[in-house]
Parts: sequence; C-alpha cells; structure tokens
Amino acid sequence: MGFFRRVRNIVSANCYELLERCENPLLLLDQAVRDMEQAVRTALAGAAKVVAHERILDRQRAAAEREAREWRARAEAAVRGADEAGARQALRRQYDCEQLAADLAEQCAQTAAASGKLRRQVENVRRRLQSARRQRDVLVARQRAAEARRQLLDVLGELPMELSGFQEFNRLSAKVERNEAEADALRELAGENPDDDRGEQDRAAADWIDAELRALKGR
Repeated sequence: MGFFRRVRNIVSANCYELLERCENPLLLLDQAVRDMEQAVRTALAGAAKVVAHERILDRQRAAAEREAREWRARAEAAVRGADEAGARQALRRQYDCEQLAADLAEQCAQTAAASGKLRRQVENVRRRLQSARRQRDVLVARQRAAEARRQLLDVLGELPMELSGFQEFNRLSAKVERNEAEADALRELAGENPDDDRGEQDRAAADWIDAELRALKGR
C-alpha cells in the first residue's frame, strides 16, 4: 500500500506541475469574465420571465376587476327590471370575478417581490462583472509586468557567461601588474632602484620641454 501511495503522490505532483506550466493566467481570466457575462445573461433572462409573468397576472387581475364591475352593473339593471333571478346570477358572477381578482392580486404581489429580488440580484451581478473587468485589466498588466521581469532575470542570469571576456581581461591585467611588481622587487634586491629610471625619464622630459619652450620664445 505504501508503494502505491507513493506512486500516486508522484503522479499527482507531476500532473500538478504540468498543469501549472500549461496554465495561462490571462486566458483563464478572460474565460472567467466570459463565465460571469454568461451568468449575467442567464440572470437577465430569468428576471425577464418573472417580469413578464408579473405583467400578465396584473392584466388578468385588471380584466377580472373590470368583469366584476360589468356583472355588478348587470345585477343593478336586473333589480331595476324586477328580475331577481337575473340579479342573483349576475351577483354570483360578480363574486367569482372579485375572488379571482383578489387571488390574482395576491399572486401579483408575490411575483412583484420575486421580481424586485431578481432585479437586485441582476444589478449586483452587473456590478461584480464591471469590477471583475476592471480587476482583469489590472491583473493583465501585472501579469505582463511579471513576465517582463522574469524575462529580464533570465537575461541577467545568462550575462555571467557572456562576461567571461571581461573577467579574463581583468585577470590578465592583474597578472601584468603582478609581474611588474615582481620585476621591480627583483631589481631592488639586486641593488637597483626602479625610481631612478623614472627620475631620468622625468629629467629628460623636463629638458625637452625647456628646449621647446626656448625655441617658441625665440620665434
């Protein structure tokens, strides 16, 4: 069991690393925004159906109330015509219409509450979508900046190999200076003073400068 568990852990780790390498944050951000846009469209479609149902119920309620008034007028006309049976029948129809209108009014109130809740939810989803779009733009810029920094670090990581020529030049310069110092030390040990040569060179240069200066003044 331990062997198979280790194999499973190794496979899981390798798969996770592969997914991490293949995962493109920018593409996933765009897909997330598209999913949110689809959620908004779905919410809008649902809200539209509820609003449409609310309007249909309201029209049916208004029609029932209008029909109840019509039956009321018929009942009054039947009473004036001494038609008691007709008046009772009209009043019965008025009662039924008023009961239907009351039921429809209650359904309209419930539907209006649901419609208001859906409208608030849709507005909330819209705000979240707008915020997500703004955040996506910021995250895209940050991701691109991170990629640029990573590329720069990769280039800098390769520079030491390309700077080997400079390192070799510095090494050779130090070697020449060391050889000169060793030669001067040997001359000192042999009883010679390297500063004498430099003194003679300085005197020769001073003599040349004096001669040239006199020549210039003579002109």
